[in-house]
Amino acid sequence: MNFLITLLLFVIGIFSLLITIRALMQFMRVNALNPVAQAVIKATDPTLRPLRRFVGQVRNVDVAAVIVCLALESVQNGIMYGFGLSAVLASPIDVIDNVVKILIVLMIVRIVFSFIPVQSSGWTSLIVDASNIVLRPFRNFNLQIGPFDLTPGIILILLFFLSTFLGNAKLAFVL
Repeated sequence: MNFLITLLLFVIGIFSLLITIRALMQFMRVNALNPVAQAVIKATDPTLRPLRRFVGQVRNVDVAAVIVCLALESVQNGIMYGFGLSAVLASPIDVIDNVVKILIVLMIVRIVFSFIPVQSSGWTSLIVDASNIVLRPFRNFNLQIGPFDLTPGIILILLFFLSTFLGNAKLAFVL
């Protein structure tokens, strides 16, 4: 029985992550013609399409994706901690934490890309486009030392602190 619960939590977590990635791609205005973006859209569209009849978008935010993410995180928290108010209150923290984790991976890959030559492909263009949107507001601070741009590293450190803070905040809700 424990294995089935663990498997269910894994599947819910992966699907929630996929829908979060889709919402982030739309928010970041990633090219929808990118093959990776198309794969994510095709995987998540059957779940989001019925909900889109009732809710639309607010600016660049896909409200249907946010609602599904919150629902999936509430179910996941309910399975882990018991269905109650704490599971519902912790779900927005989990969605934000998923976004932070995606951005952490994005920054790590972007840092690796800066040290090794990579060929242009669907994955690399998606990562570069998405990370440029995150890096753009910090470019005004001119965080370069010689040929090294410290901006992705500083953003990575800030994201790690934010992730730790969100983890502590979630513990306060569920315990």
